[in-house]
Amino acid sequence: MSFPTTTQDLADSLPIMVAAARSVREYAGVMPQTAEVHTLDANSGQDWKEVTLAQLTAQAVQETTDLNNPQAYSDTNQTIEPTLIGLPTLVSLRATRKISQKTVAEMGVLAQNGMTRKNDQDGIAVMDGFSNSAPGAGSALTTSILRHMVANIRGNTTEPSPDGAPVYIVLHTFQIADLEDELLTSAGDNYELTSGLSTQVFQNNVIGRIANATVLRDDNISIDTDVDAKGGVFSRAAMLLIRGTSPYVLTEERPGLGGGSIAIFHYDEYAWGERTSQGTSVWGREVYSDATAPA
Repeated sequence: MSFPTTTQDLADSLPIMVAAARSVREYAGVMPQTAEVHTLDANSGQDWKEVTLAQLTAQAVQETTDLNNPQAYSDTNQTIEPTLIGLPTLVSLRATRKISQKTVAEMGVLAQNGMTRKNDQDGIAVMDGFSNSAPGAGSALTTSILRHMVANIRGNTTEPSPDGAPVYIVLHTFQIADLEDELLTSAGDNYELTSGLSTQVFQNNVIGRIANATVLRDDNISIDTDVDAKGGVFSRAAMLLIRGTSPYVLTEERPGLGGGSIAIFHYDEYAWGERTSQGTSVWGREVYSDATAPA
C-alpha cells in the first residue's frame, strides 16, 4: 500500500530553506546602512511620530527696551506608518525530493534577496523625492557638483545638518564612472590610488570619500530611457527607515496541492521617509545625471 508524501519527507529540505533565508536577512542593501533606523515598540501604535519645535530668536536689550513681546512656541509633526511587504513561494514535495539540498538552500537565499532588493529600492525612491537636483539629464557628474551639495547640506541656512551625522553619496556605477574619468583625466600619470581601495569597493561598496562624505555604489538605482540615473547626496539625519517589526517567515502545509506542497511566506514591515525641517527638504540633494555605460 502506498502512502502520500508527508512533511517528514521534507524534513531535510524545508529547514534548510528557512534557515538560509533567515541567515542572510541581516545583510541589508546599501540604503538601509545609510539611514537613521527606528523600530516601533510593541503595543505602541502603528505610527512613528516626531515633533519638531521651531527656533526662537534672541535680541539685543537696551535700558529702554521693553521685552513685552514674548515669542510663541510652534511645532510641526511628522508621521510615518510602516507597511507590510511580502514575498510568497510555493514548493512541491516532489520537487524537493528531486533537487539537491544546495539548490533548496539557494531557493531560500533567492527569496530573501528579493525582499532585500525591495527594501533598497524603496530607500532609493526617497532620493528621487529630494527637492533640489543637479546637474540635470544628459549632464556628466563632477566632483565639484558633489562637493557643493555636501556643503549645502552641512551649512544649510534653514537648518544645518546635525553635528556628527555622516553624509553619504549614493550613485549608480555608471555615474561613478564619470567621476573616475574626471579624476584620471585631471591627475594624469601622477594619480595614485588609495591603499586598500579595491578591498573597499568589492567588500563594502565603498569607493572613497568626497568632501568627507562616503561614496557608495548602488546598482539598484534604475537607468531611464534617456540613459540618466538619479542618485543622491544626503545626511543620515534626512533618511528615515521606520521598522514595524523584524523580518519573519511563515510556512503552511498544502497536502491537497500537487501531491503535497509547502507554501513559504517572507514578510517584513517598514516604511521610508525624509526628515524635513518644518516641512522643508534641507538635508538631501538628488543627483540626476548621465548614466551611459562606459565604452
